[in-house]
Amino acid sequence: MKNRFILFAVLFVFATMTYNAKAFHLVPYGKIGYYAMTSEINVLGAKIENSYSGLAWGLGLQVELGLSKSMTINPGLEYFTSSYEVGIEKIISVAKYEVTDSYFSVPVIVNYCFSGVNAEGLSIGAGPKFNYYLEDEDANILNTLKKTAAQIQEDDKMDNLSVSIVGNISYQLALGLKASAVFEYSLTNLSSIESVVLKPYFLGAQIAWRF
Repeated sequence: MKNRFILFAVLFVFATMTYNAKAFHLVPYGKIGYYAMTSEINVLGAKIENSYSGLAWGLGLQVELGLSKSMTINPGLEYFTSSYEVGIEKIISVAKYEVTDSYFSVPVIVNYCFSGVNAEGLSIGAGPKFNYYLEDEDANILNTLKKTAAQIQEDDKMDNLSVSIVGNISYQLALGLKASAVFEYSLTNLSSIESVVLKPYFLGAQIAWRF
């Protein structure tokens, strides 16, 4: 399944590159920021809510396609990862487990540039991001919660495919550099069962080079 997703993502990006070869720019980028996984476990009608957070970073490549003098659409490929600790209270102490969340993603962002596509200045963007969760059987969040939550069964799995909404405020600088503040929020549950809701979000800074 993972290989099919990656193949689809690669073909998608290269298809957009050939859509209008005279009007595209490549935009490699990196980002870093705050990542949090929110969890909600329903136990006999009661909701147990928690949030676990850590530092996250990502690397990606977008293809910028001009839609008009002020608008672009940017499909791309991205690798994103974060590590954080989940603390679970025991009778005497708190047990801490290291969790790693990693994704391959296909963002499709529409940007509006107030000064024009090729000019320095402010822009805003938003769009969906299609994610494939790279599941680590020993260190994913659902398996960690299984250690103390009896209502989570051994055959419960992560839902590897998810959709997020992405928003950004950016400023196009000289020499093709672009600085952005980025927010992402998952629209879908990463858990495959109704009694557990897992939704991550990200807030961070991104630097890109348009050429």
